[in-house]
Amino acid sequence: MNFFESFKELATNHDEELLAARNAAQYELAEKKGVDFGLWMDMKYDDQFRNLVEQDPEILERLIDDKTHGEEIEKLATKLYH
Repeated sequence: MNFFESFKELATNHDEELLAARNAAQYELAEKKGVDFGLWMDMKYDDQFRNLVEQDPEILERLIDDKTHGEEIEKLATKLYH
């Protein structure tokens, strides 16, 4: 079970799914970077992630969709780390 699946199980409506997608994506992105979540936040990647989502709110919709989730994580990782 990936991060999103575990967060999504707790969601009871679409807004909670969006929040779950946001939270899970941050954990997945920290894992991709090879650091724990606290360090990832200390490195200010959470701010950069938030800015990307503010610029394109559809990111969260793509993260919710199982068909586009992995691709969207890869796109975010490329934007954040390259």
